[in-house]
Amino acid sequence: MIFIKLLLKDFSRWIFWYPLRWFLMVWPIRWAYQIADGMAEIVYRLNGRRKQKTRDELLRMDLGRILSEAEIEAIVKEGVRMFFLNQIDVLLYPKLMTEPIESYTELVGLAHLEKALTEGKGVVLAHIHSGNPQMLMPALGHRGYLLNQVGLSPEDLKAEMDSENHIPDSLKETQKPLKEIDNGMPPPTPMLKRVLELMHSLELTLPAHYIYLGKTLLPAFRCLKRNELLAIAIDGAGGKNRIYVELAGRKASFSKGPVAMALREGAVLLPLYTKRMHPSYQHQVILDEPLQMIKTGDPEKDIEVNTNQLAQRFSRFISNEPGQYARLLGYKRAFFAD
Repeated sequence: MIFIKLLLKDFSRWIFWYPLRWFLMVWPIRWAYQIADGMAEIVYRLNGRRKQKTRDELLRMDLGRILSEAEIEAIVKEGVRMFFLNQIDVLLYPKLMTEPIESYTELVGLAHLEKALTEGKGVVLAHIHSGNPQMLMPALGHRGYLLNQVGLSPEDLKAEMDSENHIPDSLKETQKPLKEIDNGMPPPTPMLKRVLELMHSLELTLPAHYIYLGKTLLPAFRCLKRNELLAIAIDGAGGKNRIYVELAGRKASFSKGPVAMALREGAVLLPLYTKRMHPSYQHQVILDEPLQMIKTGDPEKDIEVNTNQLAQRFSRFISNEPGQYARLLGYKRAFFAD
């Protein structure tokens, strides 16, 4: 039965990333997203598992205990729809990137960035996975800013999935049921790997220079010395140098990288949030006030204290815009550390 499910999943991946992509690419952007909006509504109605998981995770957050049932349902719906629409964005990146940047992104707090650049030591943009975080790249890159994005390489992503999801020979020999070794991530089938490669090629149409985790980070330090922008996702699971923080009443794993790099190079650290607006293809990129670094004289303590400062900023954003973060709550694999 598990193999039939995998075949069905692979077939649905093929439909989404190939025929659907070709179909949507022939329509004007506005029409393509109108079609996607209707499809997102169907996905919401049919995806009971994601809805339930999103709801369960939301109720364990601080705001989940004070919201009404109607408010919770609205957040769950926004999270499930955004999960689908973010993938539609990737399908349409090559077409979307040809549109005028002002038609699909708005920059808020640009004065914070301009002031930070006058210091001449580079700017670290620490962001969470709210809205569609990849939209920060065209929002800044197509406006002329030299942007570098830190992330996992396709090879590292495949290796991570292989190491976490492959079926060990020892288990095959004992014929242990596959469901007993399911850790929440799909097995890396050839179609899934093919889709990951396609996604990466589409993401390369975004105007940014990629710096991959798992390789030397010298390019990251060099770009700061050139007074460029360095964007790093602080939440999630990428990288190994991490600490636990409180995020909206939950325990989350945050990267030490943004704070450590800013402290080492004397760069300004700006928290950044992305927010999907209406209509669906429009996005707001919000640059917050710079983080005022606390320095205790202990380098490790400085990283811990200031990363917790960041977590407080992001907690406020999530409390005000829970639907922008809710898409992460529906993954089978736990997003929060608790």
